Formats: sequence, C-alpha cells, structure tokens
Amino acid sequence: NVTGATVGERSFFELSATALDEVVRLNFTGTVLPCQVFGAAMTGGSIVNISSLAAHRALTRVVGYGAAKAAVENLTRWLAVELAPHGMRVNAVAPGFFVGEMSAMVVKV
Repeated sequence: NVTGATVGERSFFELSATALDEVVRLNFTGTVLPCQVFGAAMTGGSIVNISSLAAHRALTRVVGYGAAKAAVENLTRWLAVELAPHGMRVNAVAPGFFVGEMSAMVVKV
C-alpha cells in the first residue's frame, strides 16, 4: 500500500509522481518480471496474474493502484495472445474489495 498514491487527504492534482511510480513498479513491473523469468522457461502450461476489481471499476481513493492493475490486465491479455501459439495460457484473477488492515488505511469504513 502506497498511501502517497491515494486521494482523500490530498487531491488527484497533488499526487506524488514518486508514489505513483512506486505503485506501478510494485504492481505492474512486479508482474512483468516474473512473467518474463518463468515464462521464458516454460514449454506449456499457465501463467496466472493477480489483478483487482480496481482495474475495472474506479474504487475510492486508490487511483495509482487501479491504474497499475489495469496495466496488469492489459499485459495479461497481450501475453495470452502472444503465448497461445506456444501452448501457454495466460489469465488473471481479479479479487473484489474487502475491508482488511491494509485497505482500512485508504478507505474510511
């Protein structure tokens, strides 16, 4: 959770570029790298990425996270097409929102 990439106490126009970059590195680049490393060694099978409902619906305050997870969704779709001829499937699961310790910091319950 990168609170500097969330709105609420700050407006969208005050979001830190550094915090947004951190969220993208964590969620998007953190998905790209394992896909590259493990996908290169695979001769078939499946890659399953973790997306989020935030990729499909604008959830309260988590603008950076939602954008990063939308990038994961796009990467997953692209890889599915790219790797299908090699007998590989690529999918993403998109869990919904639940109130937990981490989410309580960005969503007022």
